[in-house]
Amino acid sequence: IKATELPYEHHEPINAYCHDNNIPFASTPFDEEPVDFLEQFDPPMYKVASFELVHYPLLRKVAQTGKPLVLSTGMATLGDIENALMVIQREADSQVALLHCVSNYPALPEDYNLRVIETLKRSFDVPVGISDHTPGIETALIAVAAGANLVEKHITVDQTLPGPDHHFSFDV
Repeated sequence: IKATELPYEHHEPINAYCHDNNIPFASTPFDEEPVDFLEQFDPPMYKVASFELVHYPLLRKVAQTGKPLVLSTGMATLGDIENALMVIQREADSQVALLHCVSNYPALPEDYNLRVIETLKRSFDVPVGISDHTPGIETALIAVAAGANLVEKHITVDQTLPGPDHHFSFDV
């Protein structure tokens, strides 16, 4: 995974491109140090990856920015999610949304159990969406019909590029 990380020096030109094209720039930090680096770009929000949901120092750090947070919940129990939300709420009154996620690459549409969207909404009273790791767009469309408030869909310019996400990403 280290080989697929976005180097710090690539952030400035990507941020400039986003700014020039009226696209909000955001990046997902995987530990506390990148949060300080990313703050110079004033991202409108932070996303926390599924495997970082129990990384409480990172949750505290992103919450302290006061920006909205999107938490991916792949592999998490309801208790894990509840604990993460409590850690965040102790730091700041951040807006939080949850993403139902299946942590397979690619994930099979039949593994998504989109009823989880309703369970998360009812359990935590926050916006809930889907982090879609399936090929195509069908799962995302069904998730919206099932009540998803937001959709994260990986995109790529070339599905044959190296890395864990390109082969299932939406090809633009």
